[in-house]
Amino acid sequence: MKSRITFSLVLMVVLLSVAPALAQENQPSAVREATWIQDSHVIVVVPANRTAVSAYSLEQNVWSRITFDSPLSPDVKPIVSQGMVALKDGHTVYCFSANTGAWDNVTLEMGSNAVPTVQSNCITLKDGDSFYVFGVNSEVWSGVDLQAGDSLKIKRVSGEQSDEPKSR
Repeated sequence: MKSRITFSLVLMVVLLSVAPALAQENQPSAVREATWIQDSHVIVVVPANRTAVSAYSLEQNVWSRITFDSPLSPDVKPIVSQGMVALKDGHTVYCFSANTGAWDNVTLEMGSNAVPTVQSNCITLKDGDSFYVFGVNSEVWSGVDLQAGDSLKIKRVSGEQSDEPKSR
């Protein structure tokens, strides 16, 4: 009787230690889905593979796409307001204006916790002593040094931007 109880306990321990691994093997891998967000000026699509983001400007009637060397992290989500789009991945902030149909990006200092503020007419970003603006009619970020007041040279990562022909 004692050996039977011991065998049962050992069997339970083995099954309990193996069960989580078996359950994980039988689970389908996490399925990534495309996501999109829109307002009355822009539609933004992040495809399932997360290696690009496409924005459709309802002002210009054109898609504009920016591609990435590696997929965006799963927690990256576009912020959209009145045709302005911002997304932050690591230490890079990407932005888009529906008015111009243009994407741009700015590279932040390593370890920066800066978060873009998206408004109806611009995107602003404070990173240490640097202040950046991407206006509703902009095609590129501009910036100023908050200590000296000098214009900043914008640090960018290369990302391929492609536009499809306008459909009118």
